[in-house]
Amino acid sequence: RCVGKHRSQAASTLRELNSARLRGGDCAPADSNFCLLLLSGGSNDAAAMTSLRSLAHRLARDPVKVFFVKDRGFATAFGAVSPGSVVLYRPKRRRFKVFSGNLGDEDELASWVDAAVGGGSPLPEQLTASPVFRTEL
Repeated sequence: RCVGKHRSQAASTLRELNSARLRGGDCAPADSNFCLLLLSGGSNDAAAMTSLRSLAHRLARDPVKVFFVKDRGFATAFGAVSPGSVVLYRPKRRRFKVFSGNLGDEDELASWVDAAVGGGSPLPEQLTASPVFRTEL
């Protein structure tokens, strides 16, 4: 019982998406869940990390995994998305959507995710290439 509770709580935290997690199936091309990604490297990373950390708990029962990505090579697959941006990514469909609001506002971010996940329409942008980490090249 304790292990199950720990696993469920661990799934609702903000974690780094790295090559090991990608190989393990998180945000991999066969993953049907959504991935909410902070492409680290922007000036407002601290505010975004705080918002995403609390948002991860709110999204624990939704098909959304929350990660931050430090590797800039991974971000190049999303085209001209600037560092520090938040992206909602659907790996199996190879589609994504960039958040354009205030990264420090958790409620705005949560309503944006809810609208995109529950809206029924596909995410607007298509990947230019498969996201890979520089260490895998």
